[in-house]
Amino acid sequence: MNSADWRKKFAELVAGKNRIVFLGIGHREKGDDGIGTRLVESLQKRYENRAVSKFTFIPTGEMPENYSGAIRSARPELVIIIDLATGIGPPGTIDWLKTDQIRSEELTTHKLPLTILIDYIERSIGCPVEILGIQGEGVTEGTKPGMSVTRAQRRIKSQLIRLIEY
Repeated sequence: MNSADWRKKFAELVAGKNRIVFLGIGHREKGDDGIGTRLVESLQKRYENRAVSKFTFIPTGEMPENYSGAIRSARPELVIIIDLATGIGPPGTIDWLKTDQIRSEELTTHKLPLTILIDYIERSIGCPVEILGIQGEGVTEGTKPGMSVTRAQRRIKSQLIRLIEY
């Protein structure tokens, strides 16, 4: 998917929805793995003192399953997970993933396979879950994120800000 395609799908997904939860997933101290957590934390901070009732930002770190209550209480019509991905292209590639593209053995930094959380949200909360993946370079403990992942984070954040503020 090229950059225009993921942006177009983003706009289509949020159109007409009144309650959207963004889950940022990943271990922030493991290089690129923290992309989802860092991105959602930055959005949460940007909008903490503003009325943005349509969106809820939940940075979950490496244990998103611990936030099921917060997700449920937001009563979302859509949940968008932002996380590091593998096998979608060169580092920094942004693409929407299907649940069947996620293999639990690739999610070594999560305590519980992401597919279990997705299934729980879809069945118990009754809303669809979409996954926005960013291809990473490395997840070594104590390293900083790579430049390509940092640029991808900025592109996603800019797109979200445009959708929220305009």
